[in-house]
Amino acid sequence: MKKNSQNTHSTRSSREKTRYALKLLSACALMTALSVVLDGFLAIPVGGGIKFTFGFLPPAIIGMLYGPLPSALVFGLADLIAVFTGLSFGPFHPGFTFCNILMGLCFGLLLHPDPLPFLKKKLLPSHPRLRLAIGVIVPSLFNNLVCGLLLNTWWVSMLYGSKTYFGWFVYRLPQYAVMIPVYLILLFTLAKLAPTLRKMGFGNT
Repeated sequence: MKKNSQNTHSTRSSREKTRYALKLLSACALMTALSVVLDGFLAIPVGGGIKFTFGFLPPAIIGMLYGPLPSALVFGLADLIAVFTGLSFGPFHPGFTFCNILMGLCFGLLLHPDPLPFLKKKLLPSHPRLRLAIGVIVPSLFNNLVCGLLLNTWWVSMLYGSKTYFGWFVYRLPQYAVMIPVYLILLFTLAKLAPTLRKMGFGNT
């Protein structure tokens, strides 16, 4: 009797893991495709290699619901798919993909309530408002200033020799000055919606 109970529990656990894996794969595939569409078709080009894009939103959603690794995977794959399908705004450079992966990790680490469950100590403070503020502000600044303005400008200067690194830095500065408040507003809105999505069965917490 006890053995049958254990077998039933094991079968149920296996089914739950399979169901979760399928849900995660489906969510990642959908958000990857949506990121490509937002970045490739709905971006707002302003000329000279500058564009305003909302392709960061799907990876941010995955980061909030499933954590850093799925978010990094979605953002990295979205960049590669956009490049090799001709939907990217520019040529391939591994630095751009690397930055997308970093940005995805940042989303998951700071927007997910428990991004590193193997750690005994929580990554973010327990106070909900402080956690929300850090989870929204830090990715907005890191992704735009470090990954976007500092690193991606370096890759751009390698690909296009018409300006020096400093010249591209100054040229691209207004783009990120606009995108930081856009990030703040949209990430705050998504963070408020994330608990509702988890109650609906999405996510791993």
